[in-house]
Amino acid sequence: MKTIKIKIIYTLTLCCFLFSSCQEEDLPDQDFIDFAKKIEQQLHYENESPIANAFDYEEFERRVFVGLDIPKKEKQRAAEFIKNNINPAKTTLEAVRQGAHFHFVKFYRKNNEPHLIFRTYFEGGVSLEDWLLGVKDGKIVVYDAFLIVSGINWSDNCRHKLCNYLELYTDEVMNINKLININYLIAEENYAAADSLLYWIIPQMQENMYARTMEMNLSSLSKSYENMQALANEFAKTFPDEKRISIFYLMQSSIQHGLPNETIKHIYSLIDWVGDDPVYYLFQSWSFQHANAKDEALSVLDSAIRYMPYIFDLYVDKLDIYYSDYNYQECVKLLYQIDTRFVPKEEDVSFFKTKYPLLTEYEPFSQWLETKKKK
Repeated sequence: MKTIKIKIIYTLTLCCFLFSSCQEEDLPDQDFIDFAKKIEQQLHYENESPIANAFDYEEFERRVFVGLDIPKKEKQRAAEFIKNNINPAKTTLEAVRQGAHFHFVKFYRKNNEPHLIFRTYFEGGVSLEDWLLGVKDGKIVVYDAFLIVSGINWSDNCRHKLCNYLELYTDEVMNINKLININYLIAEENYAAADSLLYWIIPQMQENMYARTMEMNLSSLSKSYENMQALANEFAKTFPDEKRISIFYLMQSSIQHGLPNETIKHIYSLIDWVGDDPVYYLFQSWSFQHANAKDEALSVLDSAIRYMPYIFDLYVDKLDIYYSDYNYQECVKLLYQIDTRFVPKEEDVSFFKTKYPLLTEYEPFSQWLETKKKK
C-alpha cells in the first residue's frame, strides 16, 4: 500500500533565495501573484530565468554568514562554495525535468510582507516552500524560502553545509549531521534504527525546529495516531507560529493509519494555513486505500488526475487498486489511457510486467504489449 514518504533531504530542496536590506515602495498583491504564475508557467516550459533573475548571491551570502565566525583567510573560499553549490533555478528545473509537479498554491501577507507558497510533488514525496518576497530596484525578489515540511530555512540549510565544508564542527552541526542520517533511515523505512538514534538527540535539541519536525515525521510513519497527536500538541506550544507543520504530520499519520475522516479534517486545516491544492485528492486516496475503501480511493484519484493529468504515478496508484482486486480488464483499459498521455519507454513496459506479473498471463495485456513492439 502506498505511503507518503516526506523527504526532508537538504540537498533536494528546491528553493534558495535572498534577503534584501533595501526597502522600497510595495507593489500590488496582483503583481506578486502574476510573478508566481509566471514562475510556474515558465518552469513547465523548462525556462529557469524567472527564478534566476530573482536570485541575489551577495545578499544570500550575507544571510548564510550570520552567526558564523569564519577566519578571514577562509571568507573567499566560503563565498566560492556558496556560489558553486547553490543554484535554485537549475535545481528546480532539474526536478521538473525528472517529472516533478511544481505548483503555485497561495499568496498571503504576514506583517505586510508578501509570501508565496509553492508545492512540489514527485513520486510520493511532497515539498512545500514558503517564499518571502520584496521589491528591489523596482523588481520582485525572493528573500528566503522556509521549507514547511522540513522546518528549516534554505539559508540555514546552506550555513550547515558550509560549516561541514569548512570543518567548523560545533555541537549543533554534529547533531544536524546525525539528523540527516536519521532522515535517510526514515526514507529507507528503517524506523527502529531512526528512533534509537533520535532518542539521544532530541533532548539536546528541544528548541530546534528541524529536529522536532523530524521527530513528528518519524512518529507519523511508525507510531500510533494518538502518539502523533501528543507530539503535535507539544510542537505547537513550542513553535506557535508554525502550527501548519504539525497539521501536515497529523495528516500524514491519519493517512498511514487509514483514517479518512481525520485526513479530510486535517486537509481543511491545511487549506486555511497553506492553501488549496489538487494534491490533497491524492492524499485522500491514500487514506482510503489504507482503510481498504477502494471505490472511494478510485473516485478521489480520478479527481486528482483531472487536475494533474500528467503525473504518471497517479495512474500507477489506480493500477495498484485494480490489480489488487484482480480486475485485469480495467488494468488494460487504463494502460491504453496511459498511452494517450505518455510515451512509455522500454523500461516502463518492463516495469509494468515486473510490478503486475499476473497480467502477463492475461491475453489482452499481451495484445497491449504487441502494440508497444510495433511502436
